[in-house]
Order: sequence, then structure tokens, then C-alpha cells
Amino acid sequence: MPNAFKPFGEKDTGSLNGRFGLARIKLTATYVGILTAILLLSSGILFSAFASRLEHRFAGMPPNGPPPAIETNFQIPRQQQVLDDLTMSLLAVNGLLLIIGGIASYWLAGVTLKPIQDAYERQRQFLSDASHELRTPLAILKTDLENERDQSSPDPAGRTRALSHLEEVDRMSRIVNDLLTLSHADERSEEPSRDITTPFAVTLQAVIERLRPIAAQQHLTITWEDPHVDAAIHITEEACTRVLENILRNAILYNVPNGTVTIETALIDTQLIVTIRDTGIGIAAEHLPHLFERFYRADASRARHTGGSGLGLSIVHAIMHQFGGSIDIHSELHNGTTVRLTFPQG
Repeated sequence: MPNAFKPFGEKDTGSLNGRFGLARIKLTATYVGILTAILLLSSGILFSAFASRLEHRFAGMPPNGPPPAIETNFQIPRQQQVLDDLTMSLLAVNGLLLIIGGIASYWLAGVTLKPIQDAYERQRQFLSDASHELRTPLAILKTDLENERDQSSPDPAGRTRALSHLEEVDRMSRIVNDLLTLSHADERSEEPSRDITTPFAVTLQAVIERLRPIAAQQHLTITWEDPHVDAAIHITEEACTRVLENILRNAILYNVPNGTVTIETALIDTQLIVTIRDTGIGIAAEHLPHLFERFYRADASRARHTGGSGLGLSIVHAIMHQFGGSIDIHSELHNGTTVRLTFPQG
């Protein structure tokens, strides 16, 4: 069936493109005007300053020059003196214009970025508000579907539909919660207090036990090679759990049957290094630079099957950055993936 709204969408897009093109022309004209004004000002000031110094140099010379037969007290300036006057004039004029240009550039940058900043703030506010508003109807819908599923209905088709709808509601709920997490991460600008610490070993062990049933379905083995290495790391327990669960869940879901997930930990100076290796399907090189982009999925069909939304790694990256850590991912297609997490110690 043809999309009846497509012409309107194309018209709206074309209108926006026209506005952006007009704005670009206006900005270009503004920049050219400012550059022209600076060049004219530079030429005028330089001419005036240099002419003044030359006038000072030739102050004792008669209007038509000294007659050859008449002695005068005037000394003709040497070439180096004139070059020094030109150099001093250039330095003075360019220094003044550099200060003026810096102030003008700062003001112009603020004017140019103001609409972008406003649009970002509106987008962030919309993301937060929409996430909050969607949670309530999804919770109500989930409750109704669970009641329908649990009813002793003789209609198996109705029960199957309820289970299918419940899966979609759960998936939408996860996306909404992920969006809310990202929105909160965007709102935080100050570094968290250094008093926030979490015992890493306890948190990791809890995450592993929670994910073992999922790994068992694919006959995967999860191995932690350094279970005695422990540290209090600078991160909240909830955030640490979110990071570890996202990474380990990916290592499980994108692994191969009878594969392995290996966890290594090491204390280096004031940091805890956590390396998670899997024997999974790997990631093609062209996808690696985009892994932390929101809603980016290297394999859309596989992600849809596993319930992925393309927000997990974005959340992990935002959390690690917020608490002063880092994440690095190395992978080759069909050769597994290695994720390196760096946590600052508390």
C-alpha cells in the first residue's frame, strides 16, 4: 500500500533544506562582510601608522628634497630603518586586529551555536519527558497482558498473542529505560563525588550468576580467571552492574554454541583493568568506529532477534565517561571480540 503521507514528508524535508540553504548563504555573507571590514580596517590603520612613522623620519627634509649643492642637517633614513618602521607598524596593527578578531569570533561563535544549543536542549528535554510519559502506559499494558496470559482461557491462540505482545512490551520498556538513562547521563555535568565506591568482585559475581542461565541455553562457559583480584572502584553499584551486564550479555548473545566468555582483571597503579573476551561472531572493521553511536547496530536483523535496541554500548560509554573510566573494543569478524574496561579505584 502506498504511503499517503510521503508527499507531505518530502515537501516538509524540501522546505527545511531550503531554509538551511538560505541560512548558509546568510552566514557566508556575514563572514565575508566581517572579513572585508577587517581587511579595510587593517589597510587603513597600517597605512596611517606607517605614513606617520615615515613622516617622522623625513621631518627635516625640504619639500622637494635637499639641493645637491647645499649642505643640510638632514640625514636620509637608511633602508633598514624604513623596514623596521614597516615591521613595527605591521606588528602593532596585526596585534590590535587579532584582539578585535578574537572578540568578534567569540561573539559570532556564540550567535552561531545558540540555535544548535537550543535544539539540543529541546531534544534532551523531549527525550526525558517522552521516556517518563511512556513508562506508565507500558506498565498498564503489561499488567493487562499478564492478566490475559494467566487466565485459564480455552483459546490457545489468544494466549499466544498475549505472550507475543508481552515480549514487545518488554522490549519497548527496555528501550524507554535506556533512553531515560541516556537522558540522565546527558544532564549530569559535574563529576561524581570521590566518596562513591563499589566492591567490584561482589558486583561482578552477582552479574555472572544472573547471566548463567542465558549462557547455559547456548552451552557457553563463563570463566573468571582472577576471582581473588578485588578493588573498591569509583562508580555506583547500579552503574557498575549496568556496564558489566551489558558487556557480558553481548558476549553471550553474539557468541557461538559451545563458546566461551573469559574475564580477566588486573590492578595497575590506581586503575582496575577488566578484559572480557568471547569466541563469538565478531564485528567487521567498518562497524567499529560507530559502536558507541546511539541506535547503531552492526547487525540489525540479529539485534532485532535478540531484543537489542542499539543503546547498550552508548549507555556503557556514557557511564564510563561519567565516572572517569574508559572502554575500548577490539574485534575481528568471525574471530571474537575483546572489551577492555578501565575503572578508577575509589
